[in-house]
Amino acid sequence: MSDASGPVQATGWAEKFEELADSIPVLRGYRAKEKFRDADKLLREHTVGRINAVKNALERIKSERVESGKLSMLDLLDKLTRKLDRVRDTHRFAAYGYSGYFDPQKIKEPQLAALYDYDRKILDLVEQLVLEADAWAKADLPDPEIKNRIHEFDGSIDRLEQFAGLRKDSFNQI
Repeated sequence: MSDASGPVQATGWAEKFEELADSIPVLRGYRAKEKFRDADKLLREHTVGRINAVKNALERIKSERVESGKLSMLDLLDKLTRKLDRVRDTHRFAAYGYSGYFDPQKIKEPQLAALYDYDRKILDLVEQLVLEADAWAKADLPDPEIKNRIHEFDGSIDRLEQFAGLRKDSFNQI
């Protein structure tokens, strides 16, 4: 954008607007909550990406089994990927910690921070699954060991699903 005297510089206007907004107590609190919500949403989107990495590792395992003619246990591997899809979608669309202006229970910054910490713990569990899945995808295991690995992995996904499912309860107790 320019005018008769040359280009108009927009530098600093956003910062000045933010300073003005932060000088108003109601807006300052609102903006702080929004930052927590945005950070939590980004964390959960990252977690969803990491769950997809686990799923991709399982898909590689299935592909390798198909290519080598080992069709047994594909149904069990499919069950694992379906469970991961369910956990991923539940986590992706979980509540962001919003409350309406007239809601009787207001959500404050410490509650949003606790929610972020809970989501961070979910990411830690997912990262453990990523490590397990990557190690499994690289290993050439015989069928009896694959069956054991599927059982162990299923238990790990169940623990993640249970912990992620408790997020809503912890949110209500915060």
